[in-house]
Amino acid sequence: RVLPESSLPSNEAELERALRYAPGHPEIHAHLAMLHWQAGNLERAKSSAALTVNGNPQSVIGHYILGRCLASSADRPGAMKELRTAAMCMEFGEDAEVAALVHFHLAEMLSAEGYLSAAIEQYESFGRVSAKITPTAKGELASLLATRRGSMEQAKAEMLEKLGRYE
Repeated sequence: RVLPESSLPSNEAELERALRYAPGHPEIHAHLAMLHWQAGNLERAKSSAALTVNGNPQSVIGHYILGRCLASSADRPGAMKELRTAAMCMEFGEDAEVAALVHFHLAEMLSAEGYLSAAIEQYESFGRVSAKITPTAKGELASLLATRRGSMEQAKAEMLEKLGRYE
């Protein structure tokens, strides 16, 4: 799902051309949302993700990108709502990489808001899902696994300690 940066402009142009023939197609908007998110264009990512969700309310990618964009703009309640919605979509789990990212970012937000038990559950789900897949090279999940694995376990241990659970 994650595309190399060198292919972003040509893929974006191809997807924009496809929109001329099917302007409301949610899958095209979902691909554009992901491309814009990866390129760091938050406004266009948010706009494409909103169009994705309008066309397909069960789009995990649409809700995930919306949640990440809202988190970037410091709208934690909106971001948590979108990530929770992504996790409840019928197609959740079809793309294990996106599912793992949803679990991770939801865990981070729940932890920051003090919902420690729920955050621990999401971290554990993240661990289960990410252990079963090989992430896309240079993608967000690969980067998280390479840089945050130990710190996630530490965060989980600290939450368990705050809850008085020593497992």
